[in-house]
Amino acid sequence: MSIRELATQAGLDSGALTRIEHGKVATPQPRTLKELATALEVPLADMFARAGYVTPDELPDLATYLRLRYTNLSEEACRSVENYLQLVASRQEARRENLSAGGLQPTTAQGSTTR
Repeated sequence: MSIRELATQAGLDSGALTRIEHGKVATPQPRTLKELATALEVPLADMFARAGYVTPDELPDLATYLRLRYTNLSEEACRSVENYLQLVASRQEARRENLSAGGLQPTTAQGSTTR
């Protein structure tokens, strides 16, 4: 999508978007970010986080956090980390479900079961 197409879709001035893209606008206005997030179909919290705003009600997704925190990571590396953490979380959830269904029994520090 070109800057002009994005500007039209977001209802914004293409010159203003170019200035934002080139870093000439240090902190874009929240309304501008909202319009861009809507046009780009990205979560508003992610857009705010990328612009340096704190959003107390909603955290950005992990990939956005990784790009902001570790600026040298590629998009592919961010996706790989996010995919790995999703795998770990799903395994953890499966363990919890198995425990609650009576499948596995938690162990104590000595290795014996708690039952």
